Amino acid sequence: GLESRIKYRFHFDDYQVSELVQILQIKLRAAGWKLSPDAAQAAQATIEKGTSPKLRERYNGRLVDNLFQWASDELNARVTVGARGDELVTLTLADLQRAVDRFAQSRPA
Repeated sequence: GLESRIKYRFHFDDYQVSELVQILQIKLRAAGWKLSPDAAQAAQATIEKGTSPKLRERYNGRLVDNLFQWASDELNARVTVGARGDELVTLTLADLQRAVDRFAQSRPA
């Protein structure tokens, strides 16, 4: 197989939860989004509580992509037609918690 043909192996340490939160903040900022103050304050604890070390090891940085997508899905489901400005780009703690909860229900590819 392919593994026997490649003589080099690289090991990358898994991200710590605090680093996943930093990556999430960077990706949100780059996309013009942000976390509400309470979501920003609770993000690390929410991810630690809602995901297992094994799950974080498996998904590593990709976990952040799923959380961002799912949290934005939650925002889109809750905003009203009259929403304006920051309401349209601010993920709440509830959005983040629901996104984390989705890992218990589905396992993204």
